[in-house]
Amino acid sequence: MEIKIHTGSSEDSAAQVLKAATIIGEIKKVSHSRKKNSQPFFETIITGKEGKIIVLEDLSSGFNGRGPDELTKVLLTLGFDKQDVEYHVLINDNNEHTFTLEK
Repeated sequence: MEIKIHTGSSEDSAAQVLKAATIIGEIKKVSHSRKKNSQPFFETIITGKEGKIIVLEDLSSGFNGRGPDELTKVLLTLGFDKQDVEYHVLINDNNEHTFTLEK
């Protein structure tokens, strides 16, 4: 099962991700990419035992703001390590960063 989310609002997308996470089974990993000159610029893929959630644009990283705050909230709620999450969400290395967190 694949669930795609793009609401145009970080808060709305975060709420939909947390709701959808109950459908895709035990969360195994999350991958997030921030790539300049790319469409989408931000992409988050949350993989569960029974499927995955793909979020385009709404959960962002690399700066202080609502998008990174919501991405952090989602990842912490899903049980990922706080130190790893904060490091990867806030790091800004020339507008390009890709990371994967696994449980």
